[in-house]
Amino acid sequence: MKKLKLLLLCLPFCLLANGQAGQLNQINIPTFTVKNTLPGTVDSWVSTPAALILVAQKVPGARIKETLLVLQIRSGSAMICGTTVATARPIDPFDVRTFNTADLVGMLTNCHELKEGTYTICAQFFNLDKIAISREVCKDFKVEPANVEYAPPTLITPESEKKFSPAQLEGPVTFRWTPLVPKPREPVTYRLRVWQLMQGQTGTQAMRTNTPLIQKDVDNLTQATVSSILTGPCRPPYLCDFIWNVQALNRAGKPMGNNNGTSEPYTFGITEENSKCPANTLPQDKKEILPADAKAITFKWTNTATAGQAATYRLRVWQLMQGQNGTQAMRTNNPIVTREARNVNEISINSIYTGPCRPPYLCDFIWVVDMMDASGAVTCSSEPTTFKITGETSKCPANTMPENRAQYNPKELQIDKSIKFRWTALVPKPREPVTYRLKVWQLMQGQNGTAAMRTNNPIVTKDVVDISEATVSGIYTGPCRPPYLCDFIWAVDMMDASGAVTCSSEPTTFKITEEEPAKCPANALPEDKKEFRLADAKQGITFKWTKASTAGEAPAYRLKVWQLMQGQNGTQAMKTNNPIVTREVRNANEVTISSFLTGPCKPPYLCDFIWAVEMMDASGRSTCTSEPAVFKIANNDIDIQIDSFNVECCKDGKQNIYLKIKNNLATPVKITQIKIDKINGVTANIIPSPLTPLPPVNIPGNGSQIFTGQVNCIDTAKIIRIWVAAEDPVDNAITETEVEADTLHCRCDACDEKNFILKTPAPGQISVTNSGISFNQSITVTTTPPKTIKTITAELVYFEMIPENDQCIPCDKDATLYGHFLNGTNSQQWNGPQSSLSIGITTPLMPCCSTLFRWCIRYKIEFTDCTVCSKVVCYQKKKTGCLPTGGGGTDTGSGTDNPTKDKSN
Repeated sequence: MKKLKLLLLCLPFCLLANGQAGQLNQINIPTFTVKNTLPGTVDSWVSTPAALILVAQKVPGARIKETLLVLQIRSGSAMICGTTVATARPIDPFDVRTFNTADLVGMLTNCHELKEGTYTICAQFFNLDKIAISREVCKDFKVEPANVEYAPPTLITPESEKKFSPAQLEGPVTFRWTPLVPKPREPVTYRLRVWQLMQGQTGTQAMRTNTPLIQKDVDNLTQATVSSILTGPCRPPYLCDFIWNVQALNRAGKPMGNNNGTSEPYTFGITEENSKCPANTLPQDKKEILPADAKAITFKWTNTATAGQAATYRLRVWQLMQGQNGTQAMRTNNPIVTREARNVNEISINSIYTGPCRPPYLCDFIWVVDMMDASGAVTCSSEPTTFKITGETSKCPANTMPENRAQYNPKELQIDKSIKFRWTALVPKPREPVTYRLKVWQLMQGQNGTAAMRTNNPIVTKDVVDISEATVSGIYTGPCRPPYLCDFIWAVDMMDASGAVTCSSEPTTFKITEEEPAKCPANALPEDKKEFRLADAKQGITFKWTKASTAGEAPAYRLKVWQLMQGQNGTQAMKTNNPIVTREVRNANEVTISSFLTGPCKPPYLCDFIWAVEMMDASGRSTCTSEPAVFKIANNDIDIQIDSFNVECCKDGKQNIYLKIKNNLATPVKITQIKIDKINGVTANIIPSPLTPLPPVNIPGNGSQIFTGQVNCIDTAKIIRIWVAAEDPVDNAITETEVEADTLHCRCDACDEKNFILKTPAPGQISVTNSGISFNQSITVTTTPPKTIKTITAELVYFEMIPENDQCIPCDKDATLYGHFLNGTNSQQWNGPQSSLSIGITTPLMPCCSTLFRWCIRYKIEFTDCTVCSKVVCYQKKKTGCLPTGGGGTDTGSGTDNPTKDKSN
């Protein structure tokens, strides 16, 4: 009776334990796929194909109303982000469900950015009572650096400045270029663009303003063939000159690589052939014609029609306007003459000149002859030429005072600083009132009078009626400070009753000489337009100026130096650029600037500079400034560039190196030394051997040279930097060095199956007692070159007990007392290398009946270089009857491994 009571008392606890063990099998996770490498931004996983896929299946007969899916990202044993049992959201019931990337990322709401490294993502289902109803499944993945520096494409053919025949450009032309370096993992689209230049344009201007003649995209190819670039003769304003480049784009159409993924442009053109176009002969180019002779002008050109063929020509004449050149007039103005001529090569035009040329029109003209086919289409055009009508008797006012180029001293001006302007009146005087408009402009640094009149606003605009003079005050109010000069230009417009300008005087200039000019410093050294050698400039440049006389005060000066950029003049650089040097000097009139230039000038910067010295008062305010002077640092010394650099992964104990060096100047350069000078940021000195070709090697002007070599495997290297030294072949005192780094993405050989061996013990080598499992796990790690093992860690990631019948359910219902290592946790660690690992796992106290145990252990090896390798090994052991020590009877056991590998920084 006592035994029966004990049995009945134990039965409820046994049933409870049986229920807990069975709950782990209510949901199976047969598939959990995680991409090996994922971006650092978790939200972007949604756009990564097959980033995450989890398939869950409810076990038949399991009664589950709602479930919770706990999804966590871990680094080692630490949870980085994800959900817990307390924060997981309920999931609707299912029999079989596939969770895609969007579903799983939606659960990782607190996961944003992951740093570069190795992570584990784990999934496990729980019921609403927060009890696990599935085993935990984990997968490892890597996050690699987000930003990879890619060298942009380099154009290969057509070579820069290549000349084609017209027939070649009418057929197919193949464009070739180098790919991005290093090679991206994602697809690359290369966009080829070709522009045609117009008269007066440079290649850069054509790329900025013209629509591309050709635009073609190719995917993952480094060449494209284009047909019919030229469809006929190049007609003005278009030239037979072209410029092209290539841009690398990603799948989203965004640039990839340095320089916005764009190559340096190359140009090509057409070889000059004997022209079959007409050529202008009369009037001769730049001919000046008197008004009397301009009543009828004869235009003549060469006849290019073949014998017996009818020829049709079209003459066009344009009149220039103020501020225009011939090309601009042809583009924007309507021709004043358009006349066709058949079977003749000359024609006379009357009434081109009907009287004085009034602003904005000039007495300058440009003309061209088009040759046309039978349909009236233009087949060829002559080169434009110009002529001018001069010597007309002007009825316009003429400036008389101030005389042209007059100079005023401020002391000579009237008390109110006024200036009187006079001009000739219209003779004979008309009956109607005549209005004259006086306009005065002030010049700025770098401007001439014409430029000032075009771009600056007049500082004086004054109208007078029927008188030919005007007095103006306030033109000069004090010292002229940069960018303004003390130079002025003026003109008088004559207007009709409606206010329209009918005639203008020829502009004249005057100047106000500053009071006491000796008070301003004057630049002395470097002399204006001085040229320095690069080697001399590196030693420092001495700036010197004249002392300004300041009675009783210690003079203070401020030196400023600006560097010009492409397309700028000195005035523009001073207006828009920040000074590269600003230095204050007291009680001295010279200063030496060291390290002024540390290397060649690279676009968009020029090796041209402008400098000025300001004199300051006690408050630091500029009171006077010297006239700017310019100097140049000769950029014809040496200028090399590492075009591409790539280090391959270790193979047979060696790493191959590819290096391409470009000479950016037209003069040769000598490569004297190549070495690896840094590994992972630490100084090194490794010379590739063999290296082909072996320095010293001369690279011709605007050429390039490829070097290939090998080094012994640098197993710990993540970033390798190459160092290149060069010198002038004639003057070895002129030197330059360049460096470039390559980031390696090599797999870890130590983690290979053949190098990381875990031989599972035989069944008889696994011992099972009534309270535990024990065995020795052998481990073999081989690395070439050798690596030092820092730690070995074993993690018990899965444990399952399957009793033969209900009577085998343990009465001990506290699951925390079993399914762990003997240290009471699911992790244990060994320091340094090991050949065998002693493993012990606690089990529940079991009666004398058969039980099947299954468990999985993840083994991690961390090397001193931070490389981490991991492998999961699964075991099973069947306990039959009462076996106090295991290893005999009918016990069976087996082990399977599921290797994974990883590499972290």
